[in-house]
Amino acid sequence: MLDQILWLDVLLKLGCGIPLVLLPLASFKAAGLPAAGSMLAVRMLGAAMIGIAAAIVLQGLVHRPTGLGPGGAFLVNLTGALVLGLVLVSGKTELALRARLLLWLLFVAMGLLAALELPFS
Repeated sequence: MLDQILWLDVLLKLGCGIPLVLLPLASFKAAGLPAAGSMLAVRMLGAAMIGIAAAIVLQGLVHRPTGLGPGGAFLVNLTGALVLGLVLVSGKTELALRARLLLWLLFVAMGLLAALELPFS
């Protein structure tokens, strides 16, 4: 079961990270998010997400304490969900409806993954 949870985590990270690296402006526009101040910062966020996904894959492939294990994946998802949740409930962001829906979906996905990874941490 842990393998399936971690693969879902990898898919979520790659699904967000790759578009941010390759098409940052188009990704923001498609999601209904306001344009970011720096495309470099957006690309670096995408690169970090791809790196996290790669670390999870490495951990799964070598079955040794290398890369990002379930405990690290839990903390990444928990932190991301908490920050995203706080931003969404604060009401201080003026986002299009599709952007709010996408961010709530991401919040739920990260929270669910964190909950599923917690017993393995």
